[in-house]
Amino acid sequence: MTAELERRGGGHQDGSHQGGLVVRTGLLEHALELEAMVNNLLQEKDDYEKACKAAGDYVHDKKGATKKIMTYIQAKRLLTN
Repeated sequence: MTAELERRGGGHQDGSHQGGLVVRTGLLEHALELEAMVNNLLQEKDDYEKACKAAGDYVHDKKGATKKIMTYIQAKRLLTN
């Protein structure tokens, strides 16, 4: 299987978010690999819980990002004619 679920504290290669399971970009090539990963999550409660926590942490960490971006765009007048 070329796709890897990576367990580590830093998340992405650049450490942009904390913890859990990360599917490394570009390694998931086949539907059968995805099926195997999903089946693993369905069978392994610990892996499932870690993946849920990682997803929740990611969403929580990005909370407010859209507002910050829109404020920046408006302050710099990047969308004016």
